[in-house]
Amino acid sequence: MKKKILKSIILVIIFLIALIINKNVYASNFNTSLIIDKNNQDTNRIVLVLKLKDVNFENTISTIEGNIEYDKSIFTDVSLENLNNWSIVYNNEEKANGKFIGFKISEEKIREEEICKITFKINDNVENANTNISVKNIKSADGDNLVATEDRNINIVIGNSEILNVKDKNQKISKKTTLKYVLILVIIALLLTISTSTMYLIQKYKLKKKYNQ
Repeated sequence: MKKKILKSIILVIIFLIALIINKNVYASNFNTSLIIDKNNQDTNRIVLVLKLKDVNFENTISTIEGNIEYDKSIFTDVSLENLNNWSIVYNNEEKANGKFIGFKISEEKIREEEICKITFKINDNVENANTNISVKNIKSADGDNLVATEDRNINIVIGNSEILNVKDKNQKISKKTTLKYVLILVIIALLLTISTSTMYLIQKYKLKKKYNQ
């Protein structure tokens, strides 16, 4: 009877571990980066490159959308240049909130790829500023499921109408992602500890019973 209970406990633990691993391994996810194009700059504009990375989709990633946010008193004439056969449309109307949406037709699975360049021109009356450019609400679709990823933010320092410094504020690994995998490891370790302790106590009880007979 006790052996059956022990086997049932072990099977439940194995099932829970498999469920946790399966949920996180097969969940579609992707990341992006927003970096400065160092080969395409001058004193009154900045060019950033939006890039897909760490793409883990069951299907080929083929859509992208999001919102570009920036201080309109500092930058003007924002434009997008498509890369690697992506077709991305940017709506710069006030009500659109910097919305962009695009797609790519390809049978090849993409793991990492630059998708567009975004050019910002500094307004003529700006001499000194410390500001941020953000790409937010970034989403793609894997089949019928809409998949979101983190916002990207870059800090820009302008002095005497020239760009003095550009800093990516998203270079650190996401705390949320790190905590998620730490939690998974803790749960697995806890389940294994419970299983091992249960087996040890049962064996100890059997030995004690045997010697007391």
